[in-house]
Amino acid sequence: MLCAEVIAGTGVFSFGSLCYAVMRVWTKISREKLVLFSIISLLIFILQMGDFPILGSSGHVLGGAMAGIVLGPWLGFLSMSLVIAVQAVFFNDGGILALGANIFNMAFIGAIGGWFFYIRLKDWIGTGLAGFLTAWFYAVIASLAFVIEVWISGLASFLSLFLMVQVHALVGVVEGVMSIAILKSQPVLEEVVDHVLKKENT
Repeated sequence: MLCAEVIAGTGVFSFGSLCYAVMRVWTKISREKLVLFSIISLLIFILQMGDFPILGSSGHVLGGAMAGIVLGPWLGFLSMSLVIAVQAVFFNDGGILALGANIFNMAFIGAIGGWFFYIRLKDWIGTGLAGFLTAWFYAVIASLAFVIEVWISGLASFLSLFLMVQVHALVGVVEGVMSIAILKSQPVLEEVVDHVLKKENT
């Protein structure tokens, strides 16, 4: 669905961002964070596998903001990129050529943009509402980025693709609720991480 210019531009940007993210976290990631990374990546992978019908179309959970909020911007970005890459390579979901665009839309915008948005909101309105608004906002922004990319590629009119934004405005509500649930269950996640680490050490 994307033209060569969009594929190349988003591909170069996403690859460069991945290299920078790896450098940022490579020497700093703790074992606890690595286990949490695995749990969140698996959770997002499972959530993304299901589509649900909305407004005559369909949508699925993105999870980028959730990853950024829980793991931080760069580790969250790597988590989402891993999920997207596995789906593209092993399940033919999203496609290899569109990998750069999908990483930009769902991982970069969602995890990195979402984290910065959340950090600035949480002290004003609390973690729960900030998590909800962040997840909703970045579901909409990610879908808008997709609309612009397809529009630039000349395959459809901007107005016809705007349905995608409407669909993800509703998907964002689901993501917002999930983000609140994840934030409230962080003590449970910490217990799971501790349990996994204890089993590794025995």
